[in-house]
This record gives sequence, C-alpha cells and structure tokens, in this order.
Amino acid sequence: MFKKTTILWLTTLIIFSAFTYLVYKKEVILSQGTTMLIALAPVDPRSLIQGDYMTLRYSFNRTIAGMTAEQTIMDGHIVVTLNENQVASIVRIYNRDTPLKSNEYLLSFRKRATGVRIASEAFFFQEGHANDFNKARFGKIKVSPDGDSILTGLYDKSFRPLVHEYSQPAKPVTN
Repeated sequence: MFKKTTILWLTTLIIFSAFTYLVYKKEVILSQGTTMLIALAPVDPRSLIQGDYMTLRYSFNRTIAGMTAEQTIMDGHIVVTLNENQVASIVRIYNRDTPLKSNEYLLSFRKRATGVRIASEAFFFQEGHANDFNKARFGKIKVSPDGDSILTGLYDKSFRPLVHEYSQPAKPVTN
C-alpha cells in the first residue's frame, strides 16, 4: 500500500511540475517575447460546439509550403524581419549554418498533411461579437528567441487592436 501511495504522489508531482513549467514558459514569452504582426485571412467565425471563434490562416502558410515543397522538413523555423509597424516578412528558411542578423527573428512552423501551421490558428471571443473581429487583417503574436509563439490579439488594416465592449474599461456614470 505504501508503495502505491508513493508512486501516486510522485506521478502527481511530476505532472504538476510539467504543467507548471509549461505555464512558466508561456508567461516568459508573453512578458519578454518580441511582438510581431502577421498578415492573415480570417475564415468562418462560428462553431456550434465551441462557441464563437475565428479560424485564422496566416499569409505565411502558403509561402512556407512552397519554400519547403522539395524538402522533407516537417518542423522548422523561418527567419523574419519586421517593418516599422512590426509586420513580419519572411526572409528565408532557417539554417543553423547562417547566423541571424540583428534585425532578424526566428518563428517556428509545423508542416503537416493539412498544411503549414504557425502560432495559434483559433481566436475565441464572446458569443455575438463575430462582427467586431471580421475586420481582422493581422494576428499579433509574441515570439521567444527560439521561435515559439503565442497569439495575443487581432489587428485591423490600420494596425489598431480589435477590441469589443466587454474588454474595454467601464465608463463612469454621470448624472
């Protein structure tokens, strides 16, 4: 009995530690990562099972697929540069033999049978606010130095963040 209890507690500790590490890693990316905007094309913003959300297609997906078509790369990194509006542009597929320049950043990608994936491809929002996000033209991501990324918001064509009523601070009531 003692052995089973010890194994149970050790397993619980390992799972909790792994989960804590993953949360910590994402928090570091959010606080210290490089901010970039990636052009996107929104898809149908509805899901009957999950509520309202927007499936995102990044403009890079096709470019990366074309750049890696002749190669067996499944997971890798692209090198990007940022313009004055923080919009990312692909420079090349990353090669360890070619060092990054000071204005270049890594961005991870995964190539699968269904296509290329970078960052998150789903943006969830409160039911009934689909029209607020139909103007999305860029996905804002935070990227770690090793290329891991987190989608943090959507922006319109004028580089303004898309927000809606419930995410804005309440206005004071005046009589």
